[in-house]
Amino acid sequence: QKVYIGVFTRKDLGLFHANDAFLAYYPELWQKYYGSKMVPKHHLALGLYDMTLAIAHKLGLYDTVYEVFGPQNANVLMDFAMYSIRERSNVAQLFEPAMAGSVLFEEQRVGDTWLSEMFSKKLNEDLVHQFRVKWVERCRENGITTVWLSVDGSNNNCELKDSQMAEPGHAKSRENVPVVSYIWALSAKDGTPVTWFMEEGNVVDAKAFSDIIEFLEQNGIGIEGMILDRGFLTEKVLTSLQEKGYDYLVMLKDD
Repeated sequence: QKVYIGVFTRKDLGLFHANDAFLAYYPELWQKYYGSKMVPKHHLALGLYDMTLAIAHKLGLYDTVYEVFGPQNANVLMDFAMYSIRERSNVAQLFEPAMAGSVLFEEQRVGDTWLSEMFSKKLNEDLVHQFRVKWVERCRENGITTVWLSVDGSNNNCELKDSQMAEPGHAKSRENVPVVSYIWALSAKDGTPVTWFMEEGNVVDAKAFSDIIEFLEQNGIGIEGMILDRGFLTEKVLTSLQEKGYDYLVMLKDD
């Protein structure tokens, strides 16, 4: 059985983010590089769970996830979100050992096979769309009336394989690799995420903007403006923004 002891955050620089398994297997190296403070095995870390529960309860996020995806899937999704925050990773194989010493939403930690099954089969497009609709309704109930749209491509190289969403494009690594694009709608008041749309490749056209704008307007939420990365600086996009009268911030491609 493989044992995962951490993740390279920058392999080219040798930067490594160790997990609890590293501590268990290499205590001398842990003490050398991370210090002598070690958490006894019978202790559970509560802080991340406490923070996540407080935020999710305040916003109504946990209730919405629970209602749409059901108790177990909802709890595992919350646990996976905590894992992604803490470990700076979404690799399913690392989830179980990484969260061994943490308080979780779900009673039992699940393995990578269970996670893969959930993401590929249980969380189908219909359920995800139900969540999208219910969450934007919840945001409106919380007093959110306007948003800014933030547009960006996948960070560095996207390692998706056989994905219908990923198309060849110029990533931040300057390599021609599969990438996807995201459009996030964030509350103009406090930055709360309201909704998201994904697009193929790294070129978001005017139609993509129209889709998310129409979805938001149908749910009573208006657009204040947009934040665009340099990869989306095209005449069609700017013309569309100007025609609709939106404010925008855009990074220029050169001086």
